[in-house]
Order: sequence, then structure tokens, then C-alpha cells
Amino acid sequence: TQAKKSMAMTYSSLGLYDDAISTLEEAVEKLSQPNVEGKTFHLLKADLWSSMSRVHQQRGDIAAAKNFSKLALQNYKDSALGYGENHPITLRNTSNLAVILLREAEGLPKDKSKPIIDAAKFEMEGALQKFIALNDMW
Repeated sequence: TQAKKSMAMTYSSLGLYDDAISTLEEAVEKLSQPNVEGKTFHLLKADLWSSMSRVHQQRGDIAAAKNFSKLALQNYKDSALGYGENHPITLRNTSNLAVILLREAEGLPKDKSKPIIDAAKFEMEGALQKFIALNDMW
């Protein structure tokens, strides 16, 4: 799965977005089989969805990027199978989603972009406060 992710991100860096997406989809499909379960697989799937989000962002498909970012974040936040709400990876993905929301708002009229910008700001501020509360300067 990690090899497929690396391959996909190489395709993406070369502008071969369709190849990147299909490679990531294959990896997600393998992790979605009924006999594949547990925290490790749950987190791998979240990581693949996060990668899908990046590829779609590079491609310029903000709607798809947002959807995959939300899927990844949902898995990371899951306290039973993910990292939980306050883990640095969850917080990073919260910030990534906020950046996608800001990109989405860029092309909209002010009355439509303001609520999106406000939501992104709220999410970023919350993530920053949680990062600070960790008191871990890695």
C-alpha cells in the first residue's frame, strides 16, 4: 500500500493525475475488503484518502479534494480506530481541510465566500489552540 502511495504521488508530481488517482483507488480498494480490518488498515485508508485529496488539489478539482480530505479527517478523528481529535496528524489534516475551504472560497462572490472563510478560520484557530495545548515542539 505504501508502495502504491509512493507511485501515485510520483505520478502526481509528473502531472499524471489520472494514473495517480487510479493507483490510489486500487490501494483503497484492497483495504476495503471485508477481511481487512483494524486500526492499522483504518489509518492507512485515511492516509490514502489524504493523498487523494492532495492529487485532486493539484489537479484543480477542489470539490473532490474537499470530499477526500473530509473522509481522511473522519478516519483520523475516530478515537477507536484512528488517532483521536487532538493527535498532531488529525490536527494537521484539520488545517489541510481549512486550506481547501479557503481555496474553494477564492472564486466565489463575497456573500458566498464569507461563511466558508469564517468556517475555515474557526477550524484553523481550533487546530492551532490544540497544537499549542499539546506543548510538544517536536
